[in-house]
Amino acid sequence: MLVAVSRVSGVGTGTSGFFAAQAVDSGSLLEVVPFVIDTDAFRTNLGINNLGTGTATINMALMAANGTTQASTSSPIQVPPLGLVQINNIVRFLLNGSSSSAVTQQQGYLKITSDQPIKAFATQIDNLTQDPSIENSVAGGNSNLLLRSSANTNFQSSLVIVNPNGSAITVSLIARQGGATNNGAVTGTRTVNIPANGFFFTNHVLEDIGATSSFGPIEIHTTPTMPVIAVSRVYSTTGNTSGFFNTQSLP
Repeated sequence: MLVAVSRVSGVGTGTSGFFAAQAVDSGSLLEVVPFVIDTDAFRTNLGINNLGTGTATINMALMAANGTTQASTSSPIQVPPLGLVQINNIVRFLLNGSSSSAVTQQQGYLKITSDQPIKAFATQIDNLTQDPSIENSVAGGNSNLLLRSSANTNFQSSLVIVNPNGSAITVSLIARQGGATNNGAVTGTRTVNIPANGFFFTNHVLEDIGATSSFGPIEIHTTPTMPVIAVSRVYSTTGNTSGFFNTQSLP
């Protein structure tokens, strides 16, 4: 067994993001990138790895918060066996047909389908400093998830929850204390409704929950019991440093 990780850094600025190595049999025919954005502040590049032995024929859709399709590929993308294709400014590429088109001021999640097993990643880039944050694609979700840590002071946390199901769901968020005093105690709760194939997004999750803790884990539970996909970006309030947290399945 092997475990490997790589840090991708800017040559001149020292900014960086981490890639965790993926098992060669971890690909699937449907992958979700939970959050992509294209604004004056941020842009998103997309990478797709073909883990199969044949050329992958890939289609993707950019999904809106209300569950509608904002845009999709006009023609399939071809990725050679064990190859990598990167698409810069993926939101612009899907909405306008060109990565070099004007900023769209849009965000959403990507649903990627393939005839070969694939994995994907997105790089959310700060347009001012070129700081990258690396987000991995997810093949499936769970009805009970744990965000291992969230921040509420010098660092803050965004959260996106994707409902990949064909019907609406209710999601309960429970924030717990991460500090030494009353560790594990509930510090705030919130319930949100997410439409079929839609998503919920907050740029400051602990504030939106009404949590009193400065940091700590967050539980995510669905009603009815259906799987969701969630990811969080932890970012500095005074600089541009950030990184993505994937959620973990709870028993």
